[in-house]
Order: sequence, then structure tokens, then C-alpha cells
Amino acid sequence: MTSVRAQLQPTLAADRAAPIDPTILDGTALHGLPATTAEALLATASVLEVRAGQQIFGGDDEWTHVGILIEGSARTYLTAADGRQLTVRYGRPGSLTSRRAAIADGFAPLRIKAVTACRVLELEYRDLLGLAASVPAVGLALVDELSARLMDVYLTVADTAFGSMRQRVARHLLALADANAASNGRPVANVSQQQLADGIGSSREAVARMLSVLREEGLIHTAPREIELLEPRRLRSFLGEWQTEGYRIEPDLSFDAERLLQASPNAILVVDRDGAVVFANRSAERVFGWSVTELIGRPVEVLVPDRLRFGHADHRAHFLEAPRARAMGLGLELRGRRQDGSEFPMTASLTTIDTRDGALVIATVVELEDAPLST
Repeated sequence: MTSVRAQLQPTLAADRAAPIDPTILDGTALHGLPATTAEALLATASVLEVRAGQQIFGGDDEWTHVGILIEGSARTYLTAADGRQLTVRYGRPGSLTSRRAAIADGFAPLRIKAVTACRVLELEYRDLLGLAASVPAVGLALVDELSARLMDVYLTVADTAFGSMRQRVARHLLALADANAASNGRPVANVSQQQLADGIGSSREAVARMLSVLREEGLIHTAPREIELLEPRRLRSFLGEWQTEGYRIEPDLSFDAERLLQASPNAILVVDRDGAVVFANRSAERVFGWSVTELIGRPVEVLVPDRLRFGHADHRAHFLEAPRARAMGLGLELRGRRQDGSEFPMTASLTTIDTRDGALVIATVVELEDAPLST
């Protein structure tokens, strides 16, 4: 394989012919260096222009260089013998990029690939270490950057060992969108399903299924080589508890709770304060004849016979004034309405839970055997 250095030799030669503007360090870990220090560091530096999908510091050359990502996003990953990949870090503008282990002797078995088109400031590593020993600001910048790299590895290990597919997909989409935000301005991950699967270290089929679920839930929009994050806060709430602290958001345990609710043989509906259905299990599909995707977002009154809807809205509002777990409609004969307009007798129990988005009402509905309407 031809290395990036060989492919870009004319560009590099032109870059070395003219001094590099020190303002290129603005927004990086090395910003604010004294002018003489910056000039000394940049005197042996080069600027790489790397296409999307191309290796950064690729090939088998053991170059004594490190880089700072100036524009674009890149991922650092491991490759198994069978070709599977695992991304350990997504780089964004300002981050340090290197195949070296801790910028020290020896090399980590890493590869670095541009996710989008990148500009990389390539530095002579021995010059950088020399400045770190003599200029405290450079040494501190390296310690901070290497600490961040180590934390990324910790999170990747925890995510791979303990995380569900939903958590892993959410983390990678958020990381890709964050890395892309500086140049794009929108929460968009410029990645294909196969690239996302490579990053996670899973199969394309498993990732495609999870993306389909997130799309049906209205959390993402997909296009060729692009996944737009419609609800990034909700996606962050899926992250494992080992990652949510950095986002200052509590973990969302709804995924585990959802599996319990799905296992119930009775219809379960979750309704917000405005009366909109925000969750329905598979038994609700069977009982009411609506698919889950059709129910989500609709007023719960669509499941109530027409003649009872107005009164039901009043009862719902009254319940939310003083919510408590109880049976619904005590002393009344309750009836539900299917999508086809047919009715059936039922019993229901209500309870509420407090969430970051406000109180939600959980209704458990038990379908009874058909009986004639009372007169």
C-alpha cells in the first residue's frame, strides 16, 4: 500500500518551503505557546491533506511523527486477525493523533483513518518531547491529551464488555456527530452502516437492525453515508452509567424496563401529561389492533369509545392532580375501543412515575370476555 507520505510528497514539499502560520495551533492543546517556542516546533512540521477513508500515518513506516488534527474527524482503531475492527477513539479538531504508545518508545497496534477529509499538522516527535521537557505548558498539554486518550480506552473497554447494542450504537453516533459538529454545524454522523459496524466491532446486520429501531422511535434519520441525530439528548440517556457522568445526565434505564413491560401478557400503555401515548407493548397491539408505531404520539382517547372520550379526558386530568396507584374507573364498567371501531370490556390499573421529562402514567389493561352493553 502506498503511504500517505508518498502520495502527498509534492504537497509536503510546498508546505516546508514556506513557514507555517503559528495561528494553526489556535484551538489545539498547544495554543498560547510563546512565539519563539511555536516557531521552533513548526519549523520541522508539515501539513497533511488526507482524504476521507484514507489512513493517517499509514503503511509500515515507523515514522517518528505525531499529528494534531486541524480539520475533520478521524478514528483510531484496532484490527483483529479476522479483519474485525474496534474503534477506541474518535479524533476531532485539536486532538493529538499518533500511533505511538504514550508518545514514547514503542508503537501501539493501532491504525488511524480519516472519517471525513482531514488536515493534520504533522510534528517531529522528538522536537515535541524536547519542548515538553523544557516548556511546562507543552508538558502539561501532553499530559492532558494523553489522559483524555486513556479515558477513551477505558470507556471503550467498558462499553464493549458491558454495553448493549443500543448503548454501543448510541455512543458511536454521538462521538461521530460531536467530531463532525465543528465543520458541519448539525448533529450528523457521516458514516455508512458498514463503517459503523466496523467501528463498533459488530456485524452490519446487527447494527442495521438497531438503526431501524432508532429510526422507528424517531431518534435518527438515515441517508446514504449520513445519520442525522434528531434526539441527541435521548441518545445520550442510553449510555451506560460509566459514560453518562461526562455528559452530566443520568443513565436511562428504560431499555431494561422496556423488556419487562414487553414480557407482560397484558396491554401496557405509558401516557404523558398531555395524554399522548409514549410507549405501548406488543400485547397492546393485540388488544387494541393498533401497531406500536401508529399508537406512539396519538392521544390515548383513540382507545376509548367515542361516547366516553370527553369524560375520559376530564378523568385523566383529575387523576394527574393527585396521582396515586389505583384501579381505573372504580364502580364503572370500562370499555376499550379497537382500531376497527369494535368495543370490548376491560379492567385497568393506573400508576405514575416521575421522569426527567415530567410525570408519566402507566396503564395496565386486562381484556375481559365479551359481554353485552349494560342498559
